[in-house]
Amino acid sequence: MDDFFLSIENVTVRSGEKEILKKLNLNIKENEYWAIVGASGSGKTTLANTLSGKHYFTGNIKFNNEAKPNIVVVEQQHRFKNLSNVSDFYYQQRYNSSDAEDAITVEKALEQLNPQQKTIATGIEVSKLPGILHITHVMDEPLIQLSNGENKRLQIAKAILQEPELLILDNPFIGLDVEGRRILANIIDALKQTGVNILLITSPFEVPDSITHVAVLRN
Repeated sequence: MDDFFLSIENVTVRSGEKEILKKLNLNIKENEYWAIVGASGSGKTTLANTLSGKHYFTGNIKFNNEAKPNIVVVEQQHRFKNLSNVSDFYYQQRYNSSDAEDAITVEKALEQLNPQQKTIATGIEVSKLPGILHITHVMDEPLIQLSNGENKRLQIAKAILQEPELLILDNPFIGLDVEGRRILANIIDALKQTGVNILLITSPFEVPDSITHVAVLRN
């Protein structure tokens, strides 16, 4: 199996005495795009965090027969620092005008990651990233005033600027309206064309056309 990108062999993850994942096996080849689906509590997010190194596990996880690549997880809930860098904001607070005045803009948030970066490993021009992710119109807006969909797309932009070899999107469609879900599905399709490796944690009813394989977690 020389062409696999990710191989999961008999992976078990425990929380105390409880087994969250039990002897999980999954092989993902190069140029395959997978969605992991399953009922709430089936272990989807645990799997994402295990791949990114946040959980102890038994078994084997291999990436191209090499050391672990740069893996970035875009989580369901996001927080960010204000200009004073002393407190965290949550999405629900975005209508608080006093907080909004102390929040950095979308443009500044992206510049903070790597202000000198012109292109990323996949060949995406950084200047074109806002257009690809449909956030050009909010570049001057404070982060706290973004809609749920805009915030999600910003988090994906920030993740891409970290040049992940594997980008894991954990339930990115949750909380989005119909139009927001459509835009995000189109973005995932577009990212596939740029060569970004994506693993999608999602509902079985929210699988973009670019996904080639689906794995179901049960029991």
